[in-house]
Amino acid sequence: AGNHSCWCLICDFACVDFFAGNRLVKPSGTNPQQLCTPCEDGTYTYQSLGYRCSSCIQCVGALVHFKDCTPKSNTQCRCKEGLRCGDAGCTFCVDECGKGEEPTKKRMYICKYWVVTIEKGNSEMGGRKKPSGL
Repeated sequence: AGNHSCWCLICDFACVDFFAGNRLVKPSGTNPQQLCTPCEDGTYTYQSLGYRCSSCIQCVGALVHFKDCTPKSNTQCRCKEGLRCGDAGCTFCVDECGKGEEPTKKRMYICKYWVVTIEKGNSEMGGRKKPSGL
């Protein structure tokens, strides 16, 4: 094998970091530059261990463009005024919650009314009894 060292994307963490935003061409070899190729325009990958890059999404309808797609991240969209994201990735929009409502934790697109909990209070104020006759 001579003096050549073998690079392996799957086992060499530094190599994985170095090639983020690239797709895998082959899993191992003597030249790290031959293991990966950059994602083409309009594509991205979150990790460098895949043989394909994913197509960047287009913000359409109620979704408006917020951040460009890069080789390392997908396009980011946000919702038009009066609407809010229906999921964590903002892949669709829903109506804003009304006054006194908030999104549920399990399903962001469903609104629930606020719940106000009033605990039973102490009849004494500041450790002293209220003055009588007031």
